[in-house]
Amino acid sequence: MEPESLVSLLLVLSLLGLICLGAFVFLYRKKNEERLQRISSLLDSLDERMIHESSAFEKKSEQIRAAVIKQQEVFKEEHEIRINSESEIQSSLEILTHKLDETRQKHDQVEESMEFYGKKIESVRFKNEIQTAYSLIRGGKRDEAVDILQKLIEEDPTDKEVRLLLAHSLDDSDQFERVEKILKQGLEQHPSDPDFLASMAHLLWRKGEISEMAKTVTDGLIREPNHTGLLFERSLLNIHQKKHAAAVSDLERILEQGIDSAEIRYNLGMAYVSLGKISSAIQELRQSVALDPLSAEGNHALGLALLSGHRYKESRDFLERAREYDPQNVSTRLDLAVALRMSGHPEKALDEANVAAELDPNSPRAVLEKALAHRDLSRLREALEVLENHLRSHPKSMRARSLKASILQDAERFTEAATELRALAETRPDDPDIYARLGHCLKRSGNPIEALETIEVGAKKAPHSPRIQLLWAKECLLQEQYDKVDGIVTYILPKLDEPRFRLGFIEIRTLLALKTGKLSSLIKIMDDLKKIVEAHPEILPLDEGGGIEDEELLGLGLEKREQEVYHALLDFLAGEIDFEMLDDSVTQLMKSHFHKPKAPAQPVAPPQETAPEQPEPAPVNSQPERTVETIEAPPEPSAATPQETPTEETVDQKPSELEEPESAVDEIEPSSGADAGETAEPEPVHRLEENAEEEKAADEPL
Repeated sequence: MEPESLVSLLLVLSLLGLICLGAFVFLYRKKNEERLQRISSLLDSLDERMIHESSAFEKKSEQIRAAVIKQQEVFKEEHEIRINSESEIQSSLEILTHKLDETRQKHDQVEESMEFYGKKIESVRFKNEIQTAYSLIRGGKRDEAVDILQKLIEEDPTDKEVRLLLAHSLDDSDQFERVEKILKQGLEQHPSDPDFLASMAHLLWRKGEISEMAKTVTDGLIREPNHTGLLFERSLLNIHQKKHAAAVSDLERILEQGIDSAEIRYNLGMAYVSLGKISSAIQELRQSVALDPLSAEGNHALGLALLSGHRYKESRDFLERAREYDPQNVSTRLDLAVALRMSGHPEKALDEANVAAELDPNSPRAVLEKALAHRDLSRLREALEVLENHLRSHPKSMRARSLKASILQDAERFTEAATELRALAETRPDDPDIYARLGHCLKRSGNPIEALETIEVGAKKAPHSPRIQLLWAKECLLQEQYDKVDGIVTYILPKLDEPRFRLGFIEIRTLLALKTGKLSSLIKIMDDLKKIVEAHPEILPLDEGGGIEDEELLGLGLEKREQEVYHALLDFLAGEIDFEMLDDSVTQLMKSHFHKPKAPAQPVAPPQETAPEQPEPAPVNSQPERTVETIEAPPEPSAATPQETPTEETVDQKPSELEEPESAVDEIEPSSGADAGETAEPEPVHRLEENAEEEKAADEPL
C-alpha cells in the first residue's frame, strides 16, 4: 500500500473515531439528562404526595370541627323538639342515636390525634430536660445534672444520648465502676455502637488500661473509620506512645469534619510542640484558649509554647492568667518565674519561686529556679548558698551540681567549678559537654595542658559534634599541635552541613595556614568561604566575633600582615567589609610573602609530633586504663558513642560560651513538680521551656 493511501486511510479512521466518540459523549450526556429528569420527576411526585397528605389531614381536622359544631346544633334542635312534642322527641332520639354513633367514631379519631400530639409534647419535654442537664454540666453543676439524667434514664433506659451524657457527667475517679456499668448496658442495647466504644475507650484511658483502650479503639475504627470520638481517643493513645505525627493526623481529621473544641485544639497544640512546630502549636493553643478562656491548663500550655518561641512578654501574660485560675499549681508558678526572668524581671521571678517552694518544699525545680533568679540579680553568693543547701540533702542532683558549676564560672572561681564538673564527669562519664566545660575551667585556672587533654576526651566521645570538635581544634591550635588541628579539620569538614560551624572552621583553617606558613592554602579557604556565603547569604552578619580572643591571638605570634588578614576575616563575617576587601587583604599578604627578599636560612624546629612521646596523663576521672591518645582525627563513632547534632551551638560563640553547653538552665524540668527521685516524664511543651532557657543562657556573658 502506498504511503499516501495509508495516510488517507488513517485520516478516515481518525475521523470515524472522532465521530464515534462525539456520538458516545452525546448519548451519554442525553442518558444522564434523562436520569436527572426521572429523579426530578420522582422528587416532584413525592412533594405532591406529601402536600396531598397534609391537605387531607387538615381537611379531616376541619371535618371534626364541623362535626362538633353540627352536633351542637343537633342538640339544640332536639331540645326544641322535646319541648314541642314527645313524638318529635322520640324521632329525634332515634336520629340522635344514629348521630352519636358517627360522633363516637370521629371522637376516637380525635383521641388518636391527641395521643400523637401528647407523645410529641413528651418528647419535647424529654429533650428540654437533656438540654437542662447540658447547661448544668457547662455551669459546673454536675451533681444536679446527674440527678436529672438518672431520672430520664429510668423513664427510658434505651435512650442512647441520655446514657452517654450520664457516663460523661460522672467525672470523678470513684465513679469508674458506675460509669463502666452504664456503658456496658449501653453496649448491650446498642452492640458495637461507636459512640459507646469511644466512651468506653476514654474510661479505660482514665483508668490507665492502655492496652485494653487500644484494642477498643481499633475495633471501633474498623467499623467506623471516621468516627470523631474514636479518632480523638486514638490521638490520645498516639500522644502517649509519642507518635505525635499520627496524633496530629487524627485531630486534623476531626476538625475537617466540623467538630471543634478546646480539648481538641489543646491536644493538637501539644502534639505540634512535641514535633517542634512551635508556630503551629501557638496557633492551635490560642484557639483552645479562645474556646475555653478560663482553662488554667490551656493558658499554661500556651504560655509555655510562647516561652519556647522567645515571646517572653506574651508568655508571661498567659502564665499569669493560669496562675490566677489555679493559684496552688506549683508548675504554673515556676514556669511563670521562668517567663518573668526571661523578660527582665528577676525580682518577681524570685517571688514566684519562693511561693512555689512554700507550696512544695520538696520541689527540686523550685530550688533551681531560685538560684537562677539570684544569678540574674547578680547575687551569686546567694545563688550558691541555695544550691549548696539543696545539695546537702540531695547530693546526687546532677542538675543542681551543673548549675552550681555554671555559677562558679560566672564568679570566675574556676578551680571550684572544675571540682564540681569532675564530680559530674564521674557520674556521667559519657557526656562530652561536661568535658568541654571542664576543659575551659582547667584552662582558666592555669592548666592549659590538662585542659586540652580533657577537651580531647570529650571530643573523642562526640566525634560528630562540630561544636566540640571546633573547641578541640582551637585549643590544639593555641598549643601549637598543628598536625592534630589538620587531622580534625580533615575529618570533620566533609561531615559539616551547618554553615555557621563551617565558618568557624574557616577561622581555624585560616589561622592554621597563617601560623604554619602554608599561605597557598588560603586560596582554597577563601574559595570555600565564598561558596558558603553565596549558598547561605542570610548567615551574615554573624551575631558575635570569632572564637580566638585577642590575648590568645597575640600568643600565636602572627606577623602584622597575618593579623590583618585574620581581622579582615572577622570583619567580613561581622558584615563590616565585603568579600573583595577580604580577598585583597589575602592577596597582599601572599604578594608580600612571595616577593620578600630571601633571608639566610634559619634552622627549622622539628615538628612537635617527632619529639619523644611523653607519658599520657590520665583523664579527669583519674582512671588509669583510660588514657588520652595522640590521634590525627577523632575515631569513627561506635554504637555506644553518644553523638551530638550540629545544631546545638553556633560557631561564632566566644570561648566562654562554648565551654558552657546547654548552660545550667537545662537543669530545670518545668511542670514536673516532683521530687529529685521521681522519674515521671514531663509534658512535651515543658521540654521546650528548657530550650528557651538554654537560648537565654547562651546570650549571657560570663
